[in-house]
Amino acid sequence: MEPKKTHFKLAITKPKLSSTQITWSEAQLMKLKYRQNPDSLKIETNTGIEILNGFRVNADHMRKLLDGKNENGDVVQNPAQDIYITFGVNLEDVTKPVAQQYFTIIATSIDNNNIQQTNVVYDHCGPCPDLCPTSL
Repeated sequence: MEPKKTHFKLAITKPKLSSTQITWSEAQLMKLKYRQNPDSLKIETNTGIEILNGFRVNADHMRKLLDGKNENGDVVQNPAQDIYITFGVNLEDVTKPVAQQYFTIIATSIDNNNIQQTNVVYDHCGPCPDLCPTSL
């Protein structure tokens, strides 16, 4: 499957400073309002431009990131207190002209000393749409 190109509109927002557990009902309302917002993120699909609903990340990779383990299961960095997700251009596209570059997310961890850990880094995500959960 060809990676999707995502279009981002920059907006100044006041970020929430901490995570809070919410109900599924609250999450559904938040997702609905996001999809209704004209500034929601967009993604180019085979059928046109659609709203980017989220990213799907491999759970085994997230467990390794949390535990600070490499692909062999060896501890190579401090365990995670937080996960840091940032945007990037797909590695195979970095030398292409801007119009031909596709985006991805890059996941790293931050330890309890607020230091980004860089020995376990993942750059793959599956965008939704196409890899959406059935509950969407």
